[in-house]
Amino acid sequence: MEHVAGGASERIVRVGLRWLPWRPRPRKIDLDVTDGIGLPVDIDSPIALIVVLVVVAFFAIGGVGIVFLPFELTAVLLVAVALLALRVIGFMPWEVVIVTADKGAMTEQVRGTFAARRRVAELRSSIRW
Repeated sequence: MEHVAGGASERIVRVGLRWLPWRPRPRKIDLDVTDGIGLPVDIDSPIALIVVLVVVAFFAIGGVGIVFLPFELTAVLLVAVALLALRVIGFMPWEVVIVTADKGAMTEQVRGTFAARRRVAELRSSIRW
């Protein structure tokens, strides 16, 4: 574990614990909606029949997904709670994030909740204002 606070040239801007193992970033979703697809609309054509069958099959499969959605959400929540419990108990390390003006964001891994909070308090007390 490297001691980053107290150097002569670095100025700590922010110190905290990272709850997730990654830094959350906003997602960019670019929707390109085109106006019409140019297929014939009469149901007598084979192309329109295929399109209708594909749409019906899509909604049928989606309906099956809606049935299993509560089970999937329960499984994801159980995994999230289990991982958080492992981190609090001390089996998985906390990441202490130190943001400096010179070097940007740096992280330290500290095992145990109390040790991680103690490390954050130690770094915060060494901040020069």
